[in-house]
Amino acid sequence: MALPTELPEAKQYAPHDGYRVAVSSNTNNLHDNLEYMANILTWMGWSFNAICAALGCWRVECYLNPNVPQYSQFPNYRTGTTSSGATYKAWGGFGMPHWTQWYPKFGVWAEEKYGLTGTASNDNPLRNFYVQMLYHEFECKNGIYKDYNYGISTPRWYRAGTKTWYSNHGYSYSWDDWKTSKNGITELTNAYYWEYERSVGGQTSADNRANYANNYAAYLRNNWTYDPPTGGGPTPPGPGPEPGDYKPRNFIIIAKAANLF
Repeated sequence: MALPTELPEAKQYAPHDGYRVAVSSNTNNLHDNLEYMANILTWMGWSFNAICAALGCWRVECYLNPNVPQYSQFPNYRTGTTSSGATYKAWGGFGMPHWTQWYPKFGVWAEEKYGLTGTASNDNPLRNFYVQMLYHEFECKNGIYKDYNYGISTPRWYRAGTKTWYSNHGYSYSWDDWKTSKNGITELTNAYYWEYERSVGGQTSADNRANYANNYAAYLRNNWTYDPPTGGGPTPPGPGPEPGDYKPRNFIIIAKAANLF
């Protein structure tokens, strides 16, 4: 399968356990990043409120940088062979929602679909925001991509088709209904958190994400105008114009967007 036209994305590699070395205080970088992601997701058919909800959640997961793995040993953290001779690869989180374990979910999909493998660098092929969103779409609609044993001493399986987006905690949006919904941003942030992310932080974490989501919405409402891709290229996965070379103003995507609002 041909790789989609590459869109501008993160350059700054910054694992969670070392991100402080890459902190930027330039608020304009964050703003550019918000606008870039809002353009791509709008082009993919997401509603404004769903975009803001996801951005708020991703701020907590990866500081709005698609090139932030959980561990500095990326892409080889806990890679080896089980006692039975089976291989396992790359535990930990990676990607905008920090898919965990990242390789059995996003990594193997990107490798088999597009021939992409992760590197611990600013040029990490898996940093591509658009490719990450294509996988996000696939997983939320179809579940786990394929059977994969990620156990070490004992087998631990992800099974193909296992749903990762599902009704939970009183929220029951389908994926398609959620990403196109015009319901409130706080509502949609909570739904995304409980139906998809479900971190150990519980409602406290969901509330924090909703706060970021509403702050980002306020910025985008006052400063952002949709600037879609134009020209030839692959067919987008959702409604929107045909994609091609997307050329926003230059920006430096940052590793941590803390305390900028």
